[in-house]
Amino acid sequence: MRRFSFTFTAFALCLAVAGGDAERAAAQAAADPNAPTAAETTLAREQFRAGVDAARSGRWWEALEAFTRAYELAPRPLTLLNLAGAQVETGHLVEGAESYRRFIREAEGRAAEQVPAAEEALASVEPRIARVRLEISNLARRDLVELDDAPLSEAVLGAELPVNPGEHVVRVERAEQEIARESFSVEEGERRLTPVQLELPLAPLEAEEGGSDGRGGSIFASPWFWVIVGVVVVGTAIGIGVAVASGGQDPFAGNIPPGSWSVR
Repeated sequence: MRRFSFTFTAFALCLAVAGGDAERAAAQAAADPNAPTAAETTLAREQFRAGVDAARSGRWWEALEAFTRAYELAPRPLTLLNLAGAQVETGHLVEGAESYRRFIREAEGRAAEQVPAAEEALASVEPRIARVRLEISNLARRDLVELDDAPLSEAVLGAELPVNPGEHVVRVERAEQEIARESFSVEEGERRLTPVQLELPLAPLEAEEGGSDGRGGSIFASPWFWVIVGVVVVGTAIGIGVAVASGGQDPFAGNIPPGSWSVR
């Protein structure tokens, strides 16, 4: 209940200055070609007010959608502050914490007055974020790892990954085919001591970018492999030619003339 009171206060303060931001946006548009247009700024203001109305009525998913659209149209710090509150209220704790951090970094002018409140909100959100370790065996270089349909970097494997509380699905694709899937659930603030593990089938060596040559790519795709093969083949042919030529008394009496390896 205390979180709602704080968030509502932030919404009321942001609404009071939203009009001034809209007027400043019109002036900025003339100087910055990437600034939102007048139409985009108007729509952003309308979405901002719709988000405030939804939040006051406890319709947090509607508020989240409205603030997200408003911020994408016209990225104002105070819109970001309200977006952070809506993210937290809908269970998107990781995203909400990042939005609070960004607001704290970017807030200027009148928005900076809300930095202490944002810092307090961030301090209350961070302990609620769950963490889990993902471990995947036999992962090939080109395998795609996804958590809740979002691609994951291989660098997160084995580390404590921040996740929102609730149900999650981790899956792996190889050559555009799903080869593994695992579901798990975490509570607020939970540290998953037992990692979520996926055991993958071994990838064929020729399909691996780090193939049997040990330097990335299959050995058959390596130009050095074929150079060596060519040298061995030529050397073998030379050996055969010399052996044929050495059959008589004169080692140069064969069908391969001295100084040349062309066959007549």
